[in-house]
Amino acid sequence: THLPHPFANFGILSKASDLDSLNQLAGLLAEVNQPAGIMLPGVETDEIRTVLEPYGFLMAEQMPAMWIPLDEWSDPSCPDGFSMRAIDIEQEGDTWVEAMCEGYEIPTPVGAMFGHQELPEGMAVEHFAVFNDDQMVATSMSFHDGTMGGVYCVATRKEFRRRGLGEAVTGLAVSALRNTGASMAVLQASLVGAPVYERMGFKSVGTLPLYVRIPESPPT
Repeated sequence: THLPHPFANFGILSKASDLDSLNQLAGLLAEVNQPAGIMLPGVETDEIRTVLEPYGFLMAEQMPAMWIPLDEWSDPSCPDGFSMRAIDIEQEGDTWVEAMCEGYEIPTPVGAMFGHQELPEGMAVEHFAVFNDDQMVATSMSFHDGTMGGVYCVATRKEFRRRGLGEAVTGLAVSALRNTGASMAVLQASLVGAPVYERMGFKSVGTLPLYVRIPESPPT
């Protein structure tokens, strides 16, 4: 997007061993000359570091990859004073994107990519939110194909954090996945957020290294 945020100029590589593609991706993102990020599965290796460091990409965080079986999942409760539900992305999408972007502190055009979009056949997305009266204060999203589902976009506005809203809206997405027949739910956590998911029963099964490049003098 050429916007000044690592998640605004971002690439995900599915095979960490594909060093040629990693080199190509890093080169393309470096040409943007804005903050940029790269995520790939596994752990950091000397080979990966050798490819990325000349472009200015450095390890930012080893993000936990987590999962939970859904056979004994119990529906979540919403903290007192708040309500939560699935939202209609066609009618409430702009509000959902704004709340999610504020929670993640990312540019709106980036967050919009997780709202209105076409999906491959056989896959579906649902969006969820927690409300304080009429204000949308926390968000989540589920993505599923009927067998395995993912939870994404868990974000809470800064002034409403540490009230259990992130756990509640995550649970709402997990329940939706269970109701579709999915046998498990997966998510990618931050190191800060991982303890919340562990309390919910998620277990870490690996990492997703996140590399970030911050140019010394990005364009204004």
